[in-house]
Parts: sequence; C-alpha cells; structure tokens
Amino acid sequence: MATIVDHINTRLQSSASLLGTLSGGVWTRELKRTGPGATPGAFGPEGQMRPAAVIADQGDNLHPQAAAIPSAYSSFPQIYLYAPATESGKQAIAGAFGQIVTLLEGWTFQTDAGPVAFVSIVGRLGLRDSDELPGAVFDYVRCQVVARWREVA
Repeated sequence: MATIVDHINTRLQSSASLLGTLSGGVWTRELKRTGPGATPGAFGPEGQMRPAAVIADQGDNLHPQAAAIPSAYSSFPQIYLYAPATESGKQAIAGAFGQIVTLLEGWTFQTDAGPVAFVSIVGRLGLRDSDELPGAVFDYVRCQVVARWREVA
C-alpha cells in the first residue's frame, strides 16, 4: 500500500527538471555518506554534498472538521532540501523550492484506500546551516495533505 510519502516521491521523481536541480536525488530516508542505509548518490566522490531532497513523514492528525467529515485527517510531510554551503548550493535549494511548490501546490491524488487527497504548501523553514551534514545548508518545505482514511457511505 502506497503511503503519502510514496505518492509525493513519485510526483517529484516524475519531474526531470527537479531531478536536474537535485543532482543528489530525492530520497525517503535520511542522507548518510556511508554505512547501512547510505545514500551515496547524494554525495560526490570526495564526500561533498550534492543538492538533494528527503521526504519525511510527520504523522497524521485528526482533521479539525472530522465531526462533519467522518474519517478526515491531515498529514504534514516535510521535504528537506540539502545542498553544499556555497552560493550555487543555495541557488539550487531556492530553485528546487520553487519547482516543488509548482508540482505540489493544489495537487490531488487518489489514496490506496479510495478517497482523494488534497495537497497544499503551508510553510518553509528558511535556509540554515546543517549540523548533521557539515559543509551543507538546508531548508524544508512543509506540506499539508488532507484526506480521509476510508470512504464513508
């Protein structure tokens, strides 16, 4: 069964332009240079960061109108954008942000359970230095996905 993260990943992976900007790829797990679960495509041969994205599931919450819309929920996946702490890296993050907004804002998709899910962009962090990946900067795009867990008769 495809998760919300899977649907977003498929959408982002379908954009050749976005993948050209994010030469380190789009991932659904943390970026790691080495070891189990490594994401080698996100790093160059010398271990330097390449522009990349990580889609993270932030869980589901009961929708505030769940009493009126049975089984409604909101989910807030975040798309973390990483790049080298250089001017071109910062430009890559800005470019990827704009492309992600174009791809996801107002997008709908059919969930495996049947109901349609609605996606909107609800925020971003702003460029920061990464503590986890020295020599890199990051930002994130916060999405809101509203759907129902199941069709209700």
